[in-house]
Amino acid sequence: MRVKKIIVVFFAFLFLLFVVAPVEAITYDLIAPQNPVQPGESLNFTIFINTESQTVSAGEIGLNYDPQYLEYVELVPGPAMDSVSATPQGTGSLLIGGANTAGFNGVEIFADINFNLIAAAGDTGQLVNLWAPPISPTPNPSLQPTHPSSIGPTLSQLTPNPTSLPKTGFDPVKNNLMFLAGALLGLTIVGFFLSKKAVF
Repeated sequence: MRVKKIIVVFFAFLFLLFVVAPVEAITYDLIAPQNPVQPGESLNFTIFINTESQTVSAGEIGLNYDPQYLEYVELVPGPAMDSVSATPQGTGSLLIGGANTAGFNGVEIFADINFNLIAAAGDTGQLVNLWAPPISPTPNPSLQPTHPSSIGPTLSQLTPNPTSLPKTGFDPVKNNLMFLAGALLGLTIVGFFLSKKAVF
């Protein structure tokens, strides 16, 4: 009798681990140019999207840049998106949105963003970073298509710089609370059946 209870509790715990697992969020990676650049030359930063096995038709990520050193020039869609747009969010900040009518799943270039270097800077990779925009229930209606003039370097030519990358839609507190609620519900159900002697 005691062995049956232990087995039931063990399988209930395993069930909760697989059913209440958190869903992975879409992630974005920023790749900085590797070659040194002089003032007056252009810099191309690449933003990659990883859909974590989800199919998406739109994406959105924030980007900050240091306007003391960089001047924004253009945004070019990568293979993951049909069109991209950059909405200014104040000085040195852009909200970048992308759309793909057919949907996209996988890891690919989301967009290339081009700047002009206007002043000498040591590490140009530190002049740009990504931020997670607030989640909105409706898609961004202001997407304007842009046409690529050049896609930039290929994936094999890029070497990622270490950055702190945002995970949009990822909330560890919410995920932990959902896991705890599921675990308590599972224990309540197991306790109910264990209290009924007719079950065994």
